[in-house]
Amino acid sequence: MLTQPAVGDLEFALLRTFLAVVEYGSLCKTAAVVDRTQPAISQQMKRLESIVGHKLLARGRVGITLTRQGEILVPYARRALELNDETLERLRGESPGVRVTLGVSSDVALTGLSSAMKRFLLVGDYARNGCDDMHHAHGPVRIIA
Repeated sequence: MLTQPAVGDLEFALLRTFLAVVEYGSLCKTAAVVDRTQPAISQQMKRLESIVGHKLLARGRVGITLTRQGEILVPYARRALELNDETLERLRGESPGVRVTLGVSSDVALTGLSSAMKRFLLVGDYARNGCDDMHHAHGPVRIIA
């Protein structure tokens, strides 16, 4: 039974950081978001590039751009991380949740959005499970006020 990754195996932590760099477009922005230093993010990207044997990122004055191999890695990294998360949820007995993101101004959020969302969810085919948790056929729904 292997407990250590084999030399050259992709590491999920590196893939997560890679996708964050792709999303934020710079090592500095990524470092701030993931609460690490820029040199730590840079080291992770160098390690990932060493594992795959190719440059993944082109660093420039404007920020980060993907190389051809970087573009190839993006969808595979997303799939690998999604499968990892799904596997862990399944093995831990958790049902996969459905994430919904709603962007609103602070004025709207402060004028009863939470109670309106609770009423909306109760109208559908949701069953209550605690005061702020609801379950749907696709997984748990959590309302955070």
